[in-house]
Amino acid sequence: MLTYLRKNAQSWMIKTILWALVAAFVGTIFLVWGRGTETGKQNVVATVQGEPISSREYQEAYTTLLENYRQFYGRNLNNELLRSLNLGRLALDQLIERRLVGSEAFRLGLRVSDRDVSLRVQSLPFFQSSGRFDTQRYDTFLRTRGMRPQQFEQLVRGEILQNRYRDLVTQAVTLTDDEVAETYRQENEKVEIAYVRVRGSRFQDVVEVTQEEMAKYYNEHAAEFREPEKRRVEYLSLLYAAYEPKTIADDQVAAYYREHQDEFLDSEQKEREVRARHVLIKLKPNASQEERQAARRKADETRQKALAGEDFAKLARENSEDATAAKGGDLGFFSRGAMVKSFADAAFALKPGEISEVVESEFGSHVIKVEEVREPQVKPLETVRADIAAKLRREEAKRLASETARKVLREDLEGLGFAALAKRFAVKHETPPAFARTGPIPGLPPRVMASVAKATFELDANKFSEAVETESGLFFLHLVELLPSYVPKLQEVIAKVKQHLVRDKGKAQAERVARTLLELIEKTPLTFDLVAASDAYKPERPAPFTHHAGIPGIGRSSELITQAFANQPGYVGVFSSADSAFLFRVEKRIPVDEKKFAEERRQFAADLEARKRSRFFATWLGQLRQATQVQVNEALLF
Repeated sequence: MLTYLRKNAQSWMIKTILWALVAAFVGTIFLVWGRGTETGKQNVVATVQGEPISSREYQEAYTTLLENYRQFYGRNLNNELLRSLNLGRLALDQLIERRLVGSEAFRLGLRVSDRDVSLRVQSLPFFQSSGRFDTQRYDTFLRTRGMRPQQFEQLVRGEILQNRYRDLVTQAVTLTDDEVAETYRQENEKVEIAYVRVRGSRFQDVVEVTQEEMAKYYNEHAAEFREPEKRRVEYLSLLYAAYEPKTIADDQVAAYYREHQDEFLDSEQKEREVRARHVLIKLKPNASQEERQAARRKADETRQKALAGEDFAKLARENSEDATAAKGGDLGFFSRGAMVKSFADAAFALKPGEISEVVESEFGSHVIKVEEVREPQVKPLETVRADIAAKLRREEAKRLASETARKVLREDLEGLGFAALAKRFAVKHETPPAFARTGPIPGLPPRVMASVAKATFELDANKFSEAVETESGLFFLHLVELLPSYVPKLQEVIAKVKQHLVRDKGKAQAERVARTLLELIEKTPLTFDLVAASDAYKPERPAPFTHHAGIPGIGRSSELITQAFANQPGYVGVFSSADSAFLFRVEKRIPVDEKKFAEERRQFAADLEARKRSRFFATWLGQLRQATQVQVNEALLF
């Protein structure tokens, strides 16, 4: 039982489970979360031990990642950065890891009840108002993202399951005192420097670049100037908003409410729950038949006493070998999914006050008494009327758009052309400029753009697509022109080549100047202070920094950090960044405040352990993936 497992993380039971995890390592996949719709083989992006990851599921994961990065980077998210991020591979890796975790968690008997999900959703700060769960905020969140509660709650279920599995796998991770002290020193010991920057840009106006140098640079760095494959399409868009009715009849709303009661269960309890007590007579995993029979006899003796009228809570305190014995065997309220199957089947078959037969599970022999049953509650119609109406309006819009799409498909797309079809069916006809696989496509939001771009890059030249479904509507695409990836000729990018070459030569000159200054300081009366005091350079004294921090005005430089912490105050050195060279001096070293370390040690150790567990879990997943049969259709990756 999960409550017991979590509260007794160091027990023999957990150690046995963890041993089994190591021994078996990879099991058959039975459970996944976030699974896409069933799909044909040609639309399967990957399989994890035979379980498919559909192109639709992959596209949704990729689109979500892409939108998150667009929000983070804004206009700085260009094609070059997208290529370096490799979001297509990252999205697939996340889906594969979910499959692996789901499989292993299911094999180990880890379950997440609806109540667990409900409590987690209600605890999320985003849905809180004045310290309490706000149903309206939750409903608005779902509605604006076109999600049903079941979809979002399935994602939450997956998150909880992964966390429980992570806790199980990483419970053996520990820290030594020396490890805590050394890491604290690395993160809190500081050094202070002064520096002058020799910018490469100050030499760019005087740098001379010859045709021969540009040709040589172009030949050696041709990949920097490659243009991605682009495609030009025309499309018809059947946007759902154009088909959405203004109102929905009250009787339609009422009918939907009656026929879909499971969608409107109260968020605090979405399934039947029971409160029960139990007596457990434990068994070792490798118990003999005689030991099993003895445990069953002892459990049955307790059951007979309970049936004869003895107080069940007292019997549990005296006989149960479970952690709940001190509470009279009280398990509190739980849902069916929170318990192993044999236990749950018996408990949920009882009425309040009834006592079960002896129940066998992997933990031993149980006797169960149900104290109370709680049935799920359905929200009143009036509280969900607006949500139902909005859903029915959208469904009707989808139906009408699909009906129009079927009519379009019956036409001669090539013969009539999109312009004529747009007039005939009153839909939009657009001809955006050529775009790369990652967009952007003018006029389309990121999620829709990703779907349209993917469908576009699956088309052959001058071919027409089927209806492409997106969250905003349906699209018909006609691939007008395919523009292959290519490296432009030197003359086409001569200005860019010159810009790169001037930048590099300017930086090289800055490095020569910095090293000349260092040599003069080492061999002549010239000092760092004299250089800093000259009109040519502006001295900077950033705030002290640690081994792992960025340096104000510079960023993170491992070259500088290594030199600064390896030398004593007065040391003068040189280092480079992307566009400049720096002459710096170590001003002072600031050791760890031992009194502060003593005060923070406990919390720091807890945080460090969490980080170590996270790294361990990532390594574990990597090993798990290596031992699992994973097949990837590389042709379908973005």
